[in-house]
Amino acid sequence: MEPKILILDEPTAGLDPTAHKEIISMIESIRKKLGIIIIFVSHNMADVAALSDKVLVVNNAKIAAEGTPGEVFSRVDFLREIGLDVPPAVEIMKALESRIDGFTSKALTLDEAADEVVKLVK
Repeated sequence: MEPKILILDEPTAGLDPTAHKEIISMIESIRKKLGIIIIFVSHNMADVAALSDKVLVVNNAKIAAEGTPGEVFSRVDFLREIGLDVPPAVEIMKALESRIDGFTSKALTLDEAADEVVKLVK
């Protein structure tokens, strides 16, 4: 059996950190090895940002936003208005942007944020 699409609904909900990492690693492995479409439904915005090529935000049974993770998660105020969080890295970098003149960030993951902070400090 070789599916063309895999649909995962909250595959990491309620898991401890170790099991969470294992499931995320498994999803990444399946995506790389099989090259199939994976539809990943989650409220964990860090996972969404790290795993997705395209993000659809659904609110009240309607598509409220869509685009790349960068496009969607740049709309911090809108996402908060509809009750969604943003990835922790986005939260951190937005706080830095508000405190450092001329600094902007496109970091979506903590690794990307760390790289940008190192460049900023240098």
